[in-house]
Amino acid sequence: MSPERLYPPVQCLRCGFENELGDRYCKQCGASLTGPTPVTKPKADPALISIIVTVAGTLFIPLAGGVVGLILAYRALRGARTSGGQRGSEKLAKTAVIVGWGGVALGVLPLCMLMTMSGAQLGISACEGLFQALSDMLPAGLGR
Repeated sequence: MSPERLYPPVQCLRCGFENELGDRYCKQCGASLTGPTPVTKPKADPALISIIVTVAGTLFIPLAGGVVGLILAYRALRGARTSGGQRGSEKLAKTAVIVGWGGVALGVLPLCMLMTMSGAQLGISACEGLFQALSDMLPAGLGR
């Protein structure tokens, strides 16, 4: 580079002419070289939203919070996977899925305990089946 040109040229977006750094308008076509810089608003991470809703829902209303959290978590997980991680964190979405299933289990556990304490054989077998189904679904949901 010559001593009088210490900085790289600024190329005009309209005509491609190489202008000097500091020029406000293109010397060849007159187009503005200092256009407005687009401002993009950062989008909320769906995985982060799903983990917050899942945790809060699980703390206050375990069964309903877990179910709502699961719906949001699986949507966030699918979005993160299809976008290659640009629409949220896959790890955070997986965490929300696990917490959601925990919320569902916490909501169902007291019902199972009540049925078991009442001595109802139907309650015991239903709870065993439910927890078996939950344990079978958890790895399948995360492994896809």
